[in-house]
Amino acid sequence: MDGSIKLGDFGLGKVLTHLKEDEVKGYVGTPSYSSPEASTKLVQVGPKTDIFSLGILVYLLVDLKFPFIKPYDQNYYMLLRMIREVEPTLVTRDISQPFLNLISFMLMKDPEMRPSTKEILALELVQPYKGEMDE
Repeated sequence: MDGSIKLGDFGLGKVLTHLKEDEVKGYVGTPSYSSPEASTKLVQVGPKTDIFSLGILVYLLVDLKFPFIKPYDQNYYMLLRMIREVEPTLVTRDISQPFLNLISFMLMKDPEMRPSTKEILALELVQPYKGEMDE
């Protein structure tokens, strides 16, 4: 093993039919990693939805807890409501301010305010690892 981490996205948690390309009816996916817009009845989902979910994963890897609540402490609907309405708790580990800022931007409620993949890859914070990502 070379110590690298690989992350895959298997898409939505249920097969969708008869909907426009970016529309999802009802909730799909893993609630603990859901974006605010993905838990509404009819939403536009896209790359910024994945950025939010990745932000939750990064937060969890850094702080060893979920940013909103422990998913097993609350019911499904309470968790989705908190993701939509409550700001995430602050990371309690000692990490650099640029990394903390990145996590905060990834977890913005408004998808238009979240960074794109291209913007994340352009960050100085990511540059030392960019060559490894291109391989």
